[in-house]
Amino acid sequence: MVLLTALACSRDVPEEPVDTGTFEADTVTVIETDTDTDTDTEPPAVFGWRQVDGGLGHTCAVTLSREVRCWGDDAFGQASPPPGDDWVQVSAGSAHSCALDEDGHVVCWGSVAGSLPAVDGFPFTSIAAGNDYVCALSTEATLDYPRVFCDSSADLTALVALETAGLTGESGQDDADVTLATGTTHVAVASRVANTALVYDRTGLAIDTDPVAVETWASVAAKAEIFCLVPVVGDPFCGPLHPATGAEVGAPPEPMATMAPGQTHTCGITSVGTTLCWGDDSYGQATPSAGPWVTLGSGYFHTCGIDAAGAIGCWGLDDLGQTSPPAE
Repeated sequence: MVLLTALACSRDVPEEPVDTGTFEADTVTVIETDTDTDTDTEPPAVFGWRQVDGGLGHTCAVTLSREVRCWGDDAFGQASPPPGDDWVQVSAGSAHSCALDEDGHVVCWGSVAGSLPAVDGFPFTSIAAGNDYVCALSTEATLDYPRVFCDSSADLTALVALETAGLTGESGQDDADVTLATGTTHVAVASRVANTALVYDRTGLAIDTDPVAVETWASVAAKAEIFCLVPVVGDPFCGPLHPATGAEVGAPPEPMATMAPGQTHTCGITSVGTTLCWGDDSYGQATPSAGPWVTLGSGYFHTCGIDAAGAIGCWGLDDLGQTSPPAE
């Protein structure tokens, strides 16, 4: 999860400055899952959606039929995904996007374009696109610990292995036990089995970060300079990797089951299914539309949610159409 590169500024940033001031409790917006909602106001679930992620000015999502659809900024081709109906995950970087298919192969398009083959015959099980790079995770059951590889070359020809032996658990780990997240130039991996989270830069060098020193983290999420950690027991953590340069979004207002940070805001879902957003709300990114949502994906200044029926809704900055999913 580190410095914004020149690529992150490849398009004009929003005209209004983003307020990165001190977090205040009254900026939290809550959506309760047990509240009746007017379904007529929700975007129609024409495709039916299963997973979503946002970039700087675009959004990509996987449909229930396992196609990838993208919308918003397409200056580098980041919103023009390849065809196919076997995609299981998509991840959006600043100006590129990557998808993982059911066979464990990774394909990227946009400013970073190419494919990642399986390493040593082990397919990938999860991906995370950083600012201008991509990382992929392998949790093959025969391995003693998860393996993470990152590539920051424009054509994906310079794969680097991260040292992840510190995530060794007492038994084999599958993709439900390990989470992978990327920020501007930092990478975080958390193991529920090993109760440990490790943070690296994208070259594989371990980063000494105090919040990650406690070996009780179960999952991790990241975007831009922000990373969030869900503990096995206790309060979640969410904040900048480098306090001197990152935006302060404030601590999660209550325990979270999952979180989706953006550049200066974060949204999350609690263990009882309540959607909360906090931090900067200059573009409405901390004011979620009515759900209830079962999964979230954030871009730099926007967030999208998918409900149990597969309908999608987005909120926040829409200057390039990133919060306007296709209706058909």
